[in-house]
Amino acid sequence: MKFLGKSKYSTWLILFVVLIILVFNASNWYIYSKIKFFLTQQLGERLANIASATAFGIDAENITRIKSKIPPLAGEGEKAYQDMESFLENIKENNQLADAFILDQDYHNVLEPTSDPTSEVFLNLDLVAITQALTGTKTHSHLYQVGDYYFESGFAPIYDSTGEVIAVLGVEADADFFQVLSSFKKTLIGAFVLSLLGIVILGIFFYNLSSHTRKMEDALIKSSALQAMGEMVATISHEIRNPLGIIKGTAERLSKKYDKNQDELFAFIPEEVNRLNEILTGYLEFASLEPKRKEEEDLASFFNKTIDQIRNEFSKQNITIKLEADENLPKVKINPVGIKQVIINLLMNAKEAITQDGHIKIKLQSQKDFVCIEIKDNGRGIKKKVLKQIFTPFFSTKPKGSGLGLYVVKKIVEEHGGSISVESEVEKGTKVKIKLPIGSTSTDLSCTSS
Repeated sequence: MKFLGKSKYSTWLILFVVLIILVFNASNWYIYSKIKFFLTQQLGERLANIASATAFGIDAENITRIKSKIPPLAGEGEKAYQDMESFLENIKENNQLADAFILDQDYHNVLEPTSDPTSEVFLNLDLVAITQALTGTKTHSHLYQVGDYYFESGFAPIYDSTGEVIAVLGVEADADFFQVLSSFKKTLIGAFVLSLLGIVILGIFFYNLSSHTRKMEDALIKSSALQAMGEMVATISHEIRNPLGIIKGTAERLSKKYDKNQDELFAFIPEEVNRLNEILTGYLEFASLEPKRKEEEDLASFFNKTIDQIRNEFSKQNITIKLEADENLPKVKINPVGIKQVIINLLMNAKEAITQDGHIKIKLQSQKDFVCIEIKDNGRGIKKKVLKQIFTPFFSTKPKGSGLGLYVVKKIVEEHGGSISVESEVEKGTKVKIKLPIGSTSTDLSCTSS
């Protein structure tokens, strides 16, 4: 529950930071849209006013002369054209405009008899505003973008002497005017991308921090549990050994007393007492930090002896145990008590998984620098979600299980510089693979199935 609380805290903290970043970016885009709208309106009105003021200074007769004398330009028509061109150039310079032009009622540029395809693109964008200006109202276009540049135009009607609209004066804002707006937009996009990157980095950081915290807590819990278990094992082992000594001594005395009517039970009792003592010694060694004594053993012979001691218990359920070993299997340096505990533990687990008339197959194979042990049964198998936790201390699916059996097995195998893995399929059986190094610890952690 303690970890869950920290996990929830980390999750809420991440969500809070993400929310702040999203709100920050949303507010920036809102400010940008407001600034853009304000600039568009202000500039549009300014352009419309410039166009309106300029239109009053244009002589409508000159427009008529230019239109009537093209082509070719000559005499009054040529002078009117030059005067109009010079006038519009002055308007552009004085007001820092990108362009100033005059359109007739057919939407043709009065000063450009040959249509420019590029100008027609802008004309199509401004068509609504131009049409409105031809009705006698000054107006401006919407803000439009071409490439990285923004444009906006203002329009005003040009009247003749009778008060009829004969043309429209258009003025276009310089693209440089909007560079600040374009730069601001790019900055916002960059800030948004960086904030997204920040969210990803933050998420990875908190995930790693959470994983590290969980591992530390798990390690601390295991360490505390194992320390408590070590103290418990030491106490219990000490208390059990005394009654075992009494039982063994009593059995030996009874054996001498009834020497003439010797019963195999008299030999069986001391053997089982010795086995219990070995198990207790193993648990004491497991709980201690001292190195375990190791001896070179022939694994095939060692397995046969161990199996013979427990074979009767398997025969009661008609479970057969078959051992196959490679010829010239090299000797392995092992702790006899520990490896015997491993074998018995795994075989007993297989026995519990088999209801009746089953079989257990054991293979001993020499592979490179290690010996591979494979124990396979045809029992009920293990579910995937359980398989992930079988080596966790105190985890057990048995009603009265301690949850230490397989954890102890794994620890003993790893103390030998080996590795253990389990494969299982429900209703088909389980396969346990153990690797024990022959000499120095092998870097290859896998056993090759034959």
